[in-house]
Amino acid sequence: MLQLEHINLEIFHQDMEKIHTKLKNIHTGKNADYIPALKKVDPNLYAISICTIDGTIINVGDVKHEFAIESCSKVFTLALALDTFGPKILKNKIGNFTSDEKFNSICAVDKTKGHTINSFNNSGALATLSLLDDETSSSSSSSSSSRFEKRIIHNMSQFAGKKLYVNNNIYGSEFSHSEHNLAIAYLLKSYNRFYGDVNKCVSVYTKQCSTMDTSEDIAVM
Repeated sequence: MLQLEHINLEIFHQDMEKIHTKLKNIHTGKNADYIPALKKVDPNLYAISICTIDGTIINVGDVKHEFAIESCSKVFTLALALDTFGPKILKNKIGNFTSDEKFNSICAVDKTKGHTINSFNNSGALATLSLLDDETSSSSSSSSSSRFEKRIIHNMSQFAGKKLYVNNNIYGSEFSHSEHNLAIAYLLKSYNRFYGDVNKCVSVYTKQCSTMDTSEDIAVM
C-alpha cells in the first residue's frame, strides 16, 4: 500500500507509464520451464498495478490478463496460519531461519536446523499449509480434501475482495511435475516437521499456486 495524498496522481500515472514503456521490451530472464504450462505463457505480457491505502487503483499495461499467483500465494496462507495459531506456534513449528540455498533446495531441508527453514521457502510454505490440514485422519476422503482446498482459496479470495479460482490446466501441469515438492514434504515428514497428509497437502499447495489473479488483484491483496 502507498500513501499518495501529497502526490499528483496524474503525474504519478504518467511516470508509471514511462517506467512500463522503458522496461517492457527488456528480456533478461525466462519463463519457468520446469512447469510446461508456465513455459507457454507469453513472456511479453507485463503489467504494473498499485493500490494506495485509500483504495485508489493505478494500472498500466496488461492489467486484465490473469496470471497464476504461484509463490506469491505463500504470504496469504502464512497469514491464515498466523491468524489460526498465533506467531508463537508458527515460530516453533516452522521457524524463521535463513538459507543461502535455492528456494526449493532439498539439501537445505536436510541440513538446516529445524528443517522447515521459513514460510517463504518451499519447505516452510508446504509445512505451513500442512498445519491447516486438520483432518489428517480422513486424508483419503475427497470431501476432506475439497474442504481443505476451499478454505485455502477462500482465504486468498478474502484478500482480493473477489472470488478467485484455480486454473485446472496449470494445476494439472504443475502437479504432474511435483516430485520435487513431494520429496521435500516426505523428508519433512521424516523429521516430524510436516503436519498433514503429504499427497493431499502438496495437491492443495499446487492449487494454491495455480490460482489466477490480475496484477490489480495482487495489488489489492
